[in-house]
Amino acid sequence: MGNSFSCGYPMFCNRHRQVEPKELLLMNNIWKTNDILYKRIRMEREKLEDKKSGSLVRIVAEFSPCKASGCRCKKGVFDEVECDNHGWKNSICTRAGCKHPLSDHASHVMSATRTEFAATIKVVFDIINIKGTLENTSKKPKTERIILVEDVFVSIYHVLLKTLRYDPFTAPNIDKIYGTPPFEKTNINQILLNFCVQKFGKKNSVLIFIHNN
Repeated sequence: MGNSFSCGYPMFCNRHRQVEPKELLLMNNIWKTNDILYKRIRMEREKLEDKKSGSLVRIVAEFSPCKASGCRCKKGVFDEVECDNHGWKNSICTRAGCKHPLSDHASHVMSATRTEFAATIKVVFDIINIKGTLENTSKKPKTERIILVEDVFVSIYHVLLKTLRYDPFTAPNIDKIYGTPPFEKTNINQILLNFCVQKFGKKNSVLIFIHNN
């Protein structure tokens, strides 16, 4: 009995707190070590951050529409793009109906500020990340797929694409795109009623008093 110890409040006891392993925490960092998707996302992001500005412009051009008059090309496709002292070479879009230079696909970021360009790259990264996530999810058996989540990802993917094509320097307004969620406006009376039901739900006298008032 002398060595026995019983605590009624283990969450607040210093003795319990000292021996609690970090692995049992709800949000620990161990999952990052073994999560394949997290590793891929981090690796792809590091690649983007390490690229020179010229390479980043090409990536943006691959997701941006052609600005040439009358051209309907929505994204650029380029082969063996290189940059020399005279500018871009071998930088003609190979998509049928386009055949315009890379600069026509990236003109909106060529004169962008450093902040605007960084914001554009983040949108590009999100697009690549979501696309990769959807491709990985589509390979899973139907029993392991969450179709609703996939639909949300697809919707956001298309929103980001439109953002990059038409206004890459401004974050998309979700309420404007999807509309305001149809949440019911709760008044103070309902809030107090819900609180009392939660707090005094087992006391009939209190509930009768609330109902009568």
